[in-house]
Amino acid sequence: EMVYIHEGEFIMGSEDPDANANEKPRHEVYLDAFWIDRYEVTNAQFQTFVNATGYKTTAERKGKGGRWSITSNGWTEYSGLDWRHPHDASTGIQGMANHPVVQVNWDDAVAYCQWAGKRLPTEAEWEKAARGTDGRRYPWGDELPAGTRWNFCGTECKSESSLSSDGYSRTAPVGSFEKGKSFYGAYDMAGNVWEWVADWYSENYYSVSPYKNPQG
Repeated sequence: EMVYIHEGEFIMGSEDPDANANEKPRHEVYLDAFWIDRYEVTNAQFQTFVNATGYKTTAERKGKGGRWSITSNGWTEYSGLDWRHPHDASTGIQGMANHPVVQVNWDDAVAYCQWAGKRLPTEAEWEKAARGTDGRRYPWGDELPAGTRWNFCGTECKSESSLSSDGYSRTAPVGSFEKGKSFYGAYDMAGNVWEWVADWYSENYYSVSPYKNPQG
């Protein structure tokens, strides 16, 4: 299921005091119309892809995957982690068919998209799908985040900075937060899992990117 994003301008980037330097300057971007998935890719969808192609992810081939550490604010590799064993080597994805697939890198994401007859969005496309055209701070608007709007590291994962609850200790089934959907009706554009885009990364790209259909 996909949502249609109409052609036209939107405001990309942020001048918010909390914004990172690579999110500045705020600037206008014009995009041609495009489609984007309404929900994050699920374990069930990825399983269908693997069954059809025999594909092996990078984590499966390496025998290890990554886990984000709040303490060190970075990724750490652990043996036995892959999309079938997202959190530790001894547990699988039973009962998580509708949760977003994790432990996939950029190459894995591109392979899935090609099989599905789709592609990764550009960073600009992703941001427009998330923020709309009115410069809102969050996908749902300017209201502060709350456990009813997104899946984040709240009381369930004992984050000292997040004192509210979203109801899930790790990932949530896709589309669980109706109040958190974006301007265009895309879900989980904030929270749940990080999502890949097509672009190469450059920390100063926003200051030199083209006005129309930037590719990164």
